[in-house]
Amino acid sequence: MIILKVKISLSYVFLSLYIIGNYILKVKGQISDCAIFKEVVNELGSSKRLFESDDCCNLIGAVTCENNHITKIKMNDLKCNGIPEINIEKVVSKLSKLQYLASLEMSHGSSCPFPLNIQELKNLKSLTLTGNNYRKDIPENVSLLAELERLDLSSNNLRGTIPDSFRNLKKNKTFKFK
Repeated sequence: MIILKVKISLSYVFLSLYIIGNYILKVKGQISDCAIFKEVVNELGSSKRLFESDDCCNLIGAVTCENNHITKIKMNDLKCNGIPEINIEKVVSKLSKLQYLASLEMSHGSSCPFPLNIQELKNLKSLTLTGNNYRKDIPENVSLLAELERLDLSSNNLRGTIPDSFRNLKKNKTFKFK
């Protein structure tokens, strides 16, 4: 009888450890992505109040999480000319640490420049940068986003022609420039 109780108790202990271990791994993944997002939010100057939260996955409409990883971010209405100013390249560099980030929208920014390091977001499948009043040529570095399926740069004042390097975007299904 004692041996049976010990076997049952040990089975219960191992099952409990297994369940707790899996929970810790899930929470750790979420903390990791949310910690990175918190770094991003700290770079947003006066716009950060729009994205502050203890749990980034609860920012409905701004952040989408799947399996405790951030997969989609919408950061619209950023004010890049606020005090302190937003360094959009720092924001992109921090976002590039989110390995499951597949969709990014940063639209209707006030005085936000086009992120010159956008190619750091290697896993992006969807990029939306509409209504930011960009007044330059279409940035060639976008063509380095090999996984990109959807690109929307509409409602800007982009000039020039579409760079030849955009032919390298083999997976792209949708381009919007106007």
